[in-house]
Amino acid sequence: MKYLLFLLLGFLGFSRTWAQALTVTSVTPRPHAVAVGRTGPIQLTFSQPLGAGANTLRVLSDHRGRLSGADSVNGNTLIFTPTQAFVPGEVVYVTVPTTIHSAAGIPLTAPQVYQFTAATSAGPSTFTSTTTVALGRRNQPMYVGEMKLVDMDSDGDLDLLATVDSPTARAVGLQFNDGQGNFTAGLNPVATGQAQLLRPLDVDGDGDLDFIASFSTSTGTRLRVHMNEGRGVFREGYSYPIAPGRGPNNLLVGDGDGDGDLDLLVVYSQGTDATLLMNNGLGKFTPSVISGTDTAKDMAWGDLDNDGDLDLLTVGSFGLSLRLNDGKATFTPVATVNTGATFDYITVADIDQDGDLDLLTNGNQGPLLYTNNGQGVFTSKWRLLVQPRTLTDMDGDGDLDMVNLPPAFTNPPLAAVQIRHNDGAGGFFGASVDVPFATLPDSFVTGDVDGDGDLDLVSSDASHVVHIRWNGSPPASIPVTPLQVATLTPGRHQLHVAPASPVVIGYNQALQPPAVPAAHLQVFSAQRGRLAGTVTRQEAGLTFVPATNFQPGERVSISATPIDPLGDPILSATHVSQFTTAVAGGTGAFSGGSVTSVNQFTFRLLAADVDNDGDQDLLSCSNVSNEVIVSLNSGNGTFPTRRFFTVDKDISDMTVADVDGDGDIDVLVSAGLQGFTAQTGKVTVCLNNGTGYFGGGTSLSVGNQTSAIAAGDVDGDGDLDVLTAAGSGRLAFNKNNGDGTFPPAIIAQITGSPFRMQLHDVDNDGDLDLVTSQAGWQGTLICINRNDGEGRFQESSQVTVAYGRELTGADVDQDGDLDLLTTNGTGVVILLNNGSGTFSTGSTLAIAGAGDGAVLLPAIWMGTGTWICSRGAPQRTGR
Repeated sequence: MKYLLFLLLGFLGFSRTWAQALTVTSVTPRPHAVAVGRTGPIQLTFSQPLGAGANTLRVLSDHRGRLSGADSVNGNTLIFTPTQAFVPGEVVYVTVPTTIHSAAGIPLTAPQVYQFTAATSAGPSTFTSTTTVALGRRNQPMYVGEMKLVDMDSDGDLDLLATVDSPTARAVGLQFNDGQGNFTAGLNPVATGQAQLLRPLDVDGDGDLDFIASFSTSTGTRLRVHMNEGRGVFREGYSYPIAPGRGPNNLLVGDGDGDGDLDLLVVYSQGTDATLLMNNGLGKFTPSVISGTDTAKDMAWGDLDNDGDLDLLTVGSFGLSLRLNDGKATFTPVATVNTGATFDYITVADIDQDGDLDLLTNGNQGPLLYTNNGQGVFTSKWRLLVQPRTLTDMDGDGDLDMVNLPPAFTNPPLAAVQIRHNDGAGGFFGASVDVPFATLPDSFVTGDVDGDGDLDLVSSDASHVVHIRWNGSPPASIPVTPLQVATLTPGRHQLHVAPASPVVIGYNQALQPPAVPAAHLQVFSAQRGRLAGTVTRQEAGLTFVPATNFQPGERVSISATPIDPLGDPILSATHVSQFTTAVAGGTGAFSGGSVTSVNQFTFRLLAADVDNDGDQDLLSCSNVSNEVIVSLNSGNGTFPTRRFFTVDKDISDMTVADVDGDGDIDVLVSAGLQGFTAQTGKVTVCLNNGTGYFGGGTSLSVGNQTSAIAAGDVDGDGDLDVLTAAGSGRLAFNKNNGDGTFPPAIIAQITGSPFRMQLHDVDNDGDLDLVTSQAGWQGTLICINRNDGEGRFQESSQVTVAYGRELTGADVDQDGDLDLLTTNGTGVVILLNNGSGTFSTGSTLAIAGAGDGAVLLPAIWMGTGTWICSRGAPQRTGR
């Protein structure tokens, strides 16, 4: 009796637990839907009323990354309303996590994963007009491999990301869309190396698209993650090696383990296994081997049995094998289809619109369609005419059409992309729509590049050029007046500015917000750091009044960060400008003074007010003692107090800047001097406590060697970033977080290994360009690298002068643009700017001893531009 009572109680307890289980009973849009309304919402109904808090869906897009929106609960229903409409044709991934719980506190039994596709408009599927896009470094045509149309800068339109290859450059290239299908060069390349497979995805869930690419190296293939720092600027992240001979055939993206982030399935060209790289949510992946896949030629995954997780299909010489997911990324073989057939291609999609995923394959029996009964059981339906490259709704009728290149056996070869429309039941029997091109296309991609709701065609061809064919009429040009800086007071590069002058920025249109935050206008002194002051708004401008007067002869930089007439701070461009304040007189003749001793082999000398007492102190560094020497000014030009702090060995350069924005000057030291013993290039950030004592900060890894360093607001966001010459041909960009901390460096290409780097607006476009100098056998090479406003630099011109390496800039002819000065074997060479960043040799000032080791110091004397040239002998000045 007791035994029976125990069984009865146990059964009742089990029944109660089962009754309380929280499950998903319905979802809208349905899984695998291919024509979902673009405004949403996403609705899920549960078996019980939901509780408050933690009821959040993870919604990601293959075009844009994680999507923002509002989650709300209404009884048993959870609703996600997207902030922005879905993009035509984008695939939306939804994860329902186990953090969702009922009102009684019972969590969801198991995570649910599904996806759908946003609807496209009913374009005519007749393609007119062609626009040519040059892709590659300096717009030189290159072989174009994989192309993706995705929103890499989060501005709401589709940019072009592609692998490019030429004898001189192998890279992943990016060009930005203006919203109307006009592409302008972004940073090209955004990643260097022989890239093959390319997959954009939001690996860290921060709302912008990162990308993963496979790169061929001398030791095999390596998968590299490139993290988007915002607005299409990337840094290298996670890297995963693949053994030689096992280069991946395919990379599949999806939430394999149901934890709300996107994982990566690697399909190999050799071997009997695959690798699932499981994402930790921050873009770091843990590999898990899926064994027993025989010699798989291709794989696909999707929810084949409609149970809320991603199942796996593999194809090869063995036929087609189905493995079901237990929801935790453990895959169990359950069936083999068509044993004896050989397959080399597979994809899954709801071809017949019955709510489940069907299979499309290719192999020794030709292209085949297998339909799903909804439980992962497949039946061969019919043979297809060609293997599809892309399945998408080209005519906006709510089903998936087939887009492909013409069959290889077509004679003569057909220079076109072919579209075969779906009859709604999975039949593609009608005549193809052939979209002609001048030459044979190599590859293509579809997307709404002009924002009219239908899908356009972008293709590359044998001439290594990218072409855009518009679906219907080409887009009409819509004039937009952007918010721009119209006037600056003091003017750009202006000299002898009165110390009490306010800074005034005038815009080309009125500002509508009732108030503009002071953070929109940041003012920095090269000698004192960030300056305190008051910012006020006028109808079409901003005014900054410094709390104390500018100091005589100091260089001041201003950063006007983005604002918009309607208050949206991301719609308009930034603006950076510099000017120099006046001094009270002097004749330019030097005598007397004091002698301050420094350590042996001191090679860098800087002046700045490090202790905030109103006078200029001296900083020097030695790569023998590995020290920075701080010599404090007593106020009368003598330096009785010295302080030392040690940094990394093999110092290559030093600069000062207020990187943490606290109103004092910090020190940045680059180490890892080329030709010395250091193996790893570093930048040491030494933060000032306000009294001239330095400590804390961080150490930035930038490469194997360093040769020069510069600091300035290169991305126009109101803080000072760091640029380092990090080995031959490498520029490391450390973007400031605003508090003196920096994410890993973004690596770009420059010419050679500069000895000096300067940041100046040489083309008067409102951002800081990079000017470098380096010594060579032919003399000094000066390179002008123009900034696009986001910290992406592209070399525009070079100037060669005889010998010397030093460099400085000033408006020596007072025509409103910045000229350059450098040394040669006999004196100082003045390079005059024509106003657009093109320099011609103006004159040479003969100065004895102004050779390779001469130092140039910009100064202001009697209201005119002056420079000082020093090489151990008495200083010489020129005007």
